[in-house]
Amino acid sequence: MKYALSFMGAFFVSMILLSFSVEEKHIRTVYHEAIEDECQLQTLAVSKSYGNSDLTKAYQGFALSTSADFAFLPTTKWTRFSRGRDMVEAAIKSSPNNPEIRYIRIMIQTYAPAIVDYRDNINEDLSVFEKNIGSYNVDAVWKSKFVKNMLTGPHVSEAQKKKINSIKL
Repeated sequence: MKYALSFMGAFFVSMILLSFSVEEKHIRTVYHEAIEDECQLQTLAVSKSYGNSDLTKAYQGFALSTSADFAFLPTTKWTRFSRGRDMVEAAIKSSPNNPEIRYIRIMIQTYAPAIVDYRDNINEDLSVFEKNIGSYNVDAVWKSKFVKNMLTGPHVSEAQKKKINSIKL
């Protein structure tokens, strides 16, 4: 009986951990597919179906800040961007060594217009990303995609591109 209870406890814990992994994999995929669609970005930003992990909060912040590009009114653009930015910042504060959350902030900062003054953390994030991506538990395909995407930002300096290209996966 004691072993059965231990087994059931271990089973439930592994199912919870697996569900977080599935939710995070799903939100990662959905975000990267929705990048060009305001409606999908807005849906992702407010969805309650992804749980409450730091990574899902960061992706939801990423979606919200990205959706600012589609807004017409400057106040709406600013509200979406700043709320999304704040969600990503909270996720980083809670999980400072997570390379994927750092990737998310890099992507926001390298695409952010100068007027929002949000580009101060790119080098710091690149260092954390580089240090932690090798041991990060995500498919190599995603790791490569993160690196490739970071190179596409319009506000990535040549020195930053050189550092990104030197990252060992």
